[in-house]
Amino acid sequence: MKFYFTGGFVPECEEDLCDLVMTAGGTVLKSEEELVPQSCDGQAKILVVYNLDPPQGSKVGEEVDILWKRLTAAQDVAANIGSQVIGHTWLLESIAACELQPLFS
Repeated sequence: MKFYFTGGFVPECEEDLCDLVMTAGGTVLKSEEELVPQSCDGQAKILVVYNLDPPQGSKVGEEVDILWKRLTAAQDVAANIGSQVIGHTWLLESIAACELQPLFS
């Protein structure tokens, strides 16, 4: 499986998630330019990952707005390449369970 991380991650957190993905045998795509050729090869599923954690210090109303914007941005990327969006917690849950968790459309 291939993963593309979209905005909203603290750099250290994103780096840790990328390390986990690669250790588990996945591939991390680093730029949107890599997505188009990858999506055309049809060999591996690409998942667009967005951050489900609200920014520290944000207020409740702001949290919802920020998370909605992150999801929308991830959905836009996924729609352009015919892919699916997941929250970063799906990765953590899959790793903790030692198996891929169900994907929801």
